[in-house]
Amino acid sequence: MFPVHRGYDNRDFENDIAIMKLRSPAEFTDYVRPICMLPPGYSLPSSTNAIVGGWGKNEGDEFSQV
Repeated sequence: MFPVHRGYDNRDFENDIAIMKLRSPAEFTDYVRPICMLPPGYSLPSSTNAIVGGWGKNEGDEFSQV
């Protein structure tokens, strides 16, 4: 079992996040782009919104509807 974010809420999927370590480098395309990770200990101002979106497959072959 993988660790779960302590703020994860399975009713509204708040804090549904995953960080993966890849075996080999990702190939960037028009559809696969990098995001910036903040350095450890860095805090954004409370008025800042940061959103990263993506859709993947759930268990089995179904794509996420959220």
